[in-house]
Amino acid sequence: MNGIRFAPGYSVEQTMEDLFRSSSDSEGSDAEDDGTETQVDQSDEICLHELEENDSLAENDDSGEDESAVLVSRGRDIAWTGIPSTVSVSSAVDCFRQFITNELLDIIVQFTNQRGNELKVSGKLVDWRDTDRCKLLSFLGLLILYGVQKSRGKPIDEFWDSEYGTPLFHATMSRRRCQDILCSLRFDDCITRLERKERTGNKAEAVQKIFDLFAVQCQTSFIPSSNSTVDEHLCVYRGRCSFKVYIPSKPGKYGIKIWCAVDCEQGYLTNLQMYTGRSGDVREVNQGKRVVLDLVCHLAGSGRNITTDNFFTSYDLGQKWLKMKLTLVGTLRSTRKEVPKEFLPLKTREECTTRFAYSGKTLLASYVPKRNKAVLLLSTQHQSFEVPKESNLK
Repeated sequence: MNGIRFAPGYSVEQTMEDLFRSSSDSEGSDAEDDGTETQVDQSDEICLHELEENDSLAENDDSGEDESAVLVSRGRDIAWTGIPSTVSVSSAVDCFRQFITNELLDIIVQFTNQRGNELKVSGKLVDWRDTDRCKLLSFLGLLILYGVQKSRGKPIDEFWDSEYGTPLFHATMSRRRCQDILCSLRFDDCITRLERKERTGNKAEAVQKIFDLFAVQCQTSFIPSSNSTVDEHLCVYRGRCSFKVYIPSKPGKYGIKIWCAVDCEQGYLTNLQMYTGRSGDVREVNQGKRVVLDLVCHLAGSGRNITTDNFFTSYDLGQKWLKMKLTLVGTLRSTRKEVPKEFLPLKTREECTTRFAYSGKTLLASYVPKRNKAVLLLSTQHQSFEVPKESNLK
């Protein structure tokens, strides 16, 4: 701390308290449940960036700065950080527990024990013993290790083999205990599941609650940059699932489709939504617009830009986001009714040429990479255009 000056009344202790506030003040924290306190050594290195009196903040390039660094206001009375005050992460375990919260774990523990006791009564799991948070976290750790070792398709019994197994598995829990938890693992109340499915029409009711809890943590644990993107992701899965999809263009082809909103700079997942197929026989209209509005609703009013592909992009979406103080950049399908016929693929248009048009604050561009083909781009972020003068540039 030598060489760092603080404002009068703003000490090292106060800075440490603001940055590393005890998790006992937050709901569902480990310190509250485990009865432990987070101790901070004042010798820990803290980066404090002081602003000069000549207002040199604009000269700072934050592209390489640590998000956990502290910025002190010119008035020397306010400390700013790039991480929300509710987030305190100092290790990989802290990061994991930021998303796998006690509330989420308690739900899994409750309904896993419920299922395990049912199987015990029926005689299928005679040795079942109720699990708890600690055992469940150990079990999740083994699953992660299973994935890290790229053990897909390998029989789980082999990890406890005395000659070819992994010692960490045997040291964590017995093979029988791991298989019992795996057999009993549940995320909701099976008794009320059918009723909830009929009421909501959601095929993913078995996991929807913990999925939503995870999505909330993704939204609140990170401050996104100025640019985000929305797209689909296929989680490869070939087991039994009523909303499993087939996408031939994806490497895995079969799996569960998840809509994702991702920060462009860090690749951080800021929000996600599971695709569960049609609700009954009714085909959803304007699904793309509905999905992106759901995924970026937490960014409304922030002035950020969202990039989408032609499945989502539309003129109406751009106008909607302008009202929410968001901008849109995305490719546009030529079948959209808002596209003028002059912007469609025509044999008369020359290669490597571009046409532009405006409607209020919305820019529409049509580029011809080759004859009889046009790429359409819609933007509410750009109010001017420029075409490179160099030849033979696509």
